Amino acid sequence: MEGHTDQGALVRGMVNTGHIITAAGVIMAVAFSGLLFSSELILNQTAFLLVLSVLLDTFVVRTFLVPILMTWSGAKTWWPRGNLPAPTKDHAVPCVRSGNENQS
Repeated sequence: MEGHTDQGALVRGMVNTGHIITAAGVIMAVAFSGLLFSSELILNQTAFLLVLSVLLDTFVVRTFLVPILMTWSGAKTWWPRGNLPAPTKDHAVPCVRSGNENQS
């Protein structure tokens, strides 16, 4: 994210994606909780672990742990971007035509 500090980019990313990640986690937890109504003990145990894991990931890891680790790592958070070569015309992806264009 050009033009933002590391902290600003982190805050902006959390604000823009936080509600989506939370909604997806809650939906997954609700879906996995359906297995809790099974009469099989192994399915109940698996469902409990899945629901607990998804909720912990949603509300603890992605809300607290990831931002803390990104803050601690500072500019090293963005290390892949620094190693990419500058795009050149030789490495450009060619445009693939579908064949549906009007040809005169």
